Amino acid sequence: MDETVRPLDVFLKFFDDDFFDLLVRQSNRYATVIIEKELTDHSRLNFWKSTNRDEMAIFLAILVALAEEKDYWRENGFLTLKYLQNLMTHNTFVLLKKLLHFTPTTIVQTTGNMTEDEIKLRKIQPVLDHLQRKFSTLYLPGRDIVIDESLLKWHGR
Repeated sequence: MDETVRPLDVFLKFFDDDFFDLLVRQSNRYATVIIEKELTDHSRLNFWKSTNRDEMAIFLAILVALAEEKDYWRENGFLTLKYLQNLMTHNTFVLLKKLLHFTPTTIVQTTGNMTEDEIKLRKIQPVLDHLQRKFSTLYLPGRDIVIDESLLKWHGR
């Protein structure tokens, strides 16, 4: 790999525009389904606006970077990060976290003869498919591959 390649460059090879478009499309669809149900006057969902690729990228960056999100939006708190507050409001962050979706709701509901594990994985199947395509095209191992004992199941004590 080239020395000028940054970690962000590698990340964006795997999590590209197609990936973010999937998240945006499915999250917006899911939001529409949820909002069509009766909401209370005080529901955060009343403030939902369709998300986009840039907002979803910021949301995921915040998820990766932060541990306890509420502290970062506090006024005058020790952990308050003003730059973060300028990128996204706490309300928008909470809504995206609630409505983040990877597959149409109708697909998740049609489970047929699937095992419990298959049903759980089905919710993120588009993400798994996307990453599998990326792994198979972006990483091509060389001729000599070593399998170390730490990769094998150990039956000792």
